[in-house]
Amino acid sequence: MRKSQLYSIAFGFSLLVLLSFSLLLYNSLSSYSEYSSLVEHTQIIMNNLQKVHSMVVDAETGQSGFLLTKDSSFLEPLLYAQGELPLILDSLRELTADNPPQTSQIDTLKAVIWDRLHIMEEIINRAPLLDTETLTVRLKEGKVRMDDFRVVINGIMKAERSLLTIRAQKKLEFEQITPSYFKAIISITAIVSLLSFILLMQELKQKTAAQNLLETRFHSLNRSNAELQQIAYVTSHDLQEPLRKIRTFSDALIIKFQEKVPDEMIPIIKRIDANALRMRELIADLSAFTSLSTPDGKVSQINLSSAIQQVEKKLSASIAETNATIEVPVLPSISGYSHQIEILFTEIISNALKFVRPTIRPVITISSAVVEGKENELLNAGRSYLVVGISDNGIGFEKEYANKIFILFQKLHNQDDSYEGKGLGLSLCQRIMANHEGFITAYGEIGKGATFNLYFPI
Repeated sequence: MRKSQLYSIAFGFSLLVLLSFSLLLYNSLSSYSEYSSLVEHTQIIMNNLQKVHSMVVDAETGQSGFLLTKDSSFLEPLLYAQGELPLILDSLRELTADNPPQTSQIDTLKAVIWDRLHIMEEIINRAPLLDTETLTVRLKEGKVRMDDFRVVINGIMKAERSLLTIRAQKKLEFEQITPSYFKAIISITAIVSLLSFILLMQELKQKTAAQNLLETRFHSLNRSNAELQQIAYVTSHDLQEPLRKIRTFSDALIIKFQEKVPDEMIPIIKRIDANALRMRELIADLSAFTSLSTPDGKVSQINLSSAIQQVEKKLSASIAETNATIEVPVLPSISGYSHQIEILFTEIISNALKFVRPTIRPVITISSAVVEGKENELLNAGRSYLVVGISDNGIGFEKEYANKIFILFQKLHNQDDSYEGKGLGLSLCQRIMANHEGFITAYGEIGKGATFNLYFPI
C-alpha cells in the first residue's frame, strides 16, 4: 500500500475520531447546560419556600405580639402574607409542574397555610369576645396547623434538597469532563492539521514533479515538432528536385535517345519514370499529412450541406465517369476548420468513387443524427455528438481491417491492383477528426460496401 493511501486512511480515521469527540462535547455541553438550568430551577423553588416559611412564621409572631399588646402594628406581617402568599404559592405550583408529587404537596401546603391564616384572623378579630378557655382552644388549633405547616414544608424542602444534590452532582460531572473533550478535540485537530499539511506538501511535491516532467516533455515535443517541420520542409522541397531530375533524365532517354536506347530498356525507363512520379506524389501526400499535425486557420461555422456541394463540384469528373449518385439530406452546421472539413469529405467520397463494383452503379448515401457519448465507448460519456454517416455500395472490406485502414500507408490492395491509392487518405481523415476533437469509425462487408461514421462533438 502506497504512502498516500496510508495517509488518506489515517486522515479519514482522524476526521472520524474528531467527529466522535465533537458529538461527545456537544452532548456534554448540552447536558451541562441542562443540569445548570435544573440546579437554578431548584434553587428558585427553595428560595420561594423559604419566603413562604418566613411569611407564615412572621405572621404567627405578629399574632402573638398583637394578643399581648393589642398593638395593631404587629398585624402587618399577617396582612403582607395574605397579599403575597397567593402569588408565591401559584408560582411554586408552576415551577413544580414537571414534578407531580411536589405539585400535590404544594396544594397541601396551600390548604394548610390558608387554614392557619384563617385561624389567626378569627382569633385576632374575636379575641375581646372570647373567654380564656375558648381562646386557649383556638390557639392550640393554630399550633396544630402550624405543626402541620412545618411538616409539609419541610417535606417539600427535603425533596428539593435531594433533587438539588443530584442535579448539582451531574452538573459537576459534566463540568469536569467537558475540558477533557476540548483537549481531545484540540489534539486531534492538531494531528489532522499536521496530516493535512503533510498530504498537501506531498501532493504539491508530486504536482511539481509532474509539472517539471510535463515541461520537459513539452520542450522535447517542441523540439520534435521543429525537427518534423524541418523534415517536412526537406521532404516537400529538397527531395522533390532529385525526383524531377530523375523524370527529366528518363524522359530524355526515351524522347531524345529513343533510337540509341535498346528496345528492352524502354519499359525499364518507363517504370523508373512511373515510380519517380509515384514517389513524388507520396512525398506530396506525406507533406500534406504533416501539415495537419496542428489545426490551421480559424474555427468557423461550417454548413455541412454546402461543404459537400463543394466536394461534389470538385469530384464532378469522377462522379460523371462512374455515373454515381450521391444522396445528401439537409445537414446541420458544425464548428471547425473549413479547409480540413473539405479535405475530409473529399477523401471519403473519392474512396467511395474509387472502390466500386464493376457492374453496380455507385450510390453514396449521407445521413446525420445526434447521439450521446455514453452510447459508444470511444466517445466522452458526458458529451453529445453529431454523427455523420457516409455509406456506399462498393467492394467493401473485411471487418478485421476496420481499424487498420486508418494506419499511415496502410493499403487493402497492392499497387498492382486496378485500384489506385497510396494509403494516406484515411490517415488524413483520422488526423482531421482528431483536430476537431472527434472520432472516425469504419464498417465494411465484402461485396456490400462500406460505411464511415464521423463523430463531431456538439
